[in-house]
Amino acid sequence: PPATRDEELSRLQVDEEWADAVERRIATAGPDMSQAEVRESIYVHRYGCGDTEAFRQLLLNGREFSEVRDALGKAGHSCVHESGALLLVRPSHVDAVLNAARRQELRPYH
Repeated sequence: PPATRDEELSRLQVDEEWADAVERRIATAGPDMSQAEVRESIYVHRYGCGDTEAFRQLLLNGREFSEVRDALGKAGHSCVHESGALLLVRPSHVDAVLNAARRQELRPYH
């Protein structure tokens, strides 16, 4: 018989790979980039397959994004937008991201 994959495990794997890719991208960006130097696109990802609350808690409390969350907090920002969406960006990028976010309807699953 052909091999089968557990759909739940596949969804979790995709979520994990996405989080790893975001972490690598954050780690390779220079820590001293000013807002004026932000020239990248802003991506709004919707997560909604599998255990979304566990994934959200991982983003909010896991070690993978602790440096980002800590930096935001030290700069007086929250990683949770008023809509409930999560903002995992460098503090110097917050204004640009919030400005871009005004053109979209953010939800807690973003």
